[in-house]
Amino acid sequence: MLHHGLRQILKFLGFMWNPLSWVMEVAAIMAIALANGGPPDWQDFVGISVLLVINSTISFIEENNAENAIATLMTDLAPKTKVLRDGKWSEQEAAILVPGDIINIKLEDIILVDARLLEGDPLKIDQSTLTGESLPVTKHPDQEVFSGSTCQQGEIEAIVITTGIHTFFSKAISRRCSWPSKTYASAPSRSDGHRDHRHVPCRAYVVTSLADATRGGGWVCR
Repeated sequence: MLHHGLRQILKFLGFMWNPLSWVMEVAAIMAIALANGGPPDWQDFVGISVLLVINSTISFIEENNAENAIATLMTDLAPKTKVLRDGKWSEQEAAILVPGDIINIKLEDIILVDARLLEGDPLKIDQSTLTGESLPVTKHPDQEVFSGSTCQQGEIEAIVITTGIHTFFSKAISRRCSWPSKTYASAPSRSDGHRDHRHVPCRAYVVTSLADATRGGGWVCR
């Protein structure tokens, strides 16, 4: 608490350290230093000092209000999902999800984790950001859905498998994004008919890997 108060004081004083404040500070000093043998002009000194404090106070309040508004906006924009905890459904931030959590996936939800679908009707999932496919794919119970995809039809419960940097998409990026970026229309084929992912840049590798996995091919990374 003391540290926070000290930081706020230093922040307020910082608004007195700018070209406009310097001019006012010099004018206040000159009002009492250049009295020409007469008494110091305390009225001008006090008037300029009050204006300086008022100007700094207004700037300080406006900056604090802007920071609070940004903090509130960031909180509101934090991705959330409906999760079953202690036998009750509630809206929770995606950052607190852990493997084993039961989540609800419904129309227009952005899937924030890798999860396996439980019993229910099939979903239509848009994986275009992951695989480049223009049409949604149908996902049946016991199939996996990947972080970054969007539900376009249906509603079902799912169990979280992996989160954060451990998701399929994050692993694909982390394994290949350190390679030099080149442009290929498609991955070169080896003699056995499989794509040679060693020559594919990060984005192309992620797209082809996820496309293969969602068609049942699983991980192609070695």
